[in-house]
Amino acid sequence: MSGRVIFKPIEAKLTRDTELVGKMDPYVKAIIGDKKAKGKVCENGGKTPKWNDSFNVKRRFEPVCFIEVIDEDPGKDDIIGVGQIDLSHLVPKVPSKKWHPIYYKQKQAGEILIEVTFIPRGKSQPKYDSDSSSDDEKHKHKAHQKPTHPHWCH
Repeated sequence: MSGRVIFKPIEAKLTRDTELVGKMDPYVKAIIGDKKAKGKVCENGGKTPKWNDSFNVKRRFEPVCFIEVIDEDPGKDDIIGVGQIDLSHLVPKVPSKKWHPIYYKQKQAGEILIEVTFIPRGKSQPKYDSDSSSDDEKHKHKAHQKPTHPHWCH
């Protein structure tokens, strides 16, 4: 079912720290197929960031979404960890708030509490042209394939 998925990151408990000095500035990125969007940065959030924002990503028929928790840095941001959310069990228009584990190089890097809501596209709803998108082929998945994320395999 196509539509949009609204992500509301709430907080995280991170065990991986990418900073040698100072605190991390984490943000959350959601990836569904070739569409992606990110939330606001929690400046100096460190290993226990809290967010108060939401963002959405267009969904066609993808069964899963990848979540990346990233440390914003000058120059190049660092991946703290990645996880996935099963979208096939979402009830339309009913928020689902759960803790999701995140991993880095096949080791648990913490967990994130995120609220996810699926809004199906109806005839009266506009197309979601404002959603962030990318041609990044490494995140494209067919519904019948088991999705994997590149940062889980390193």
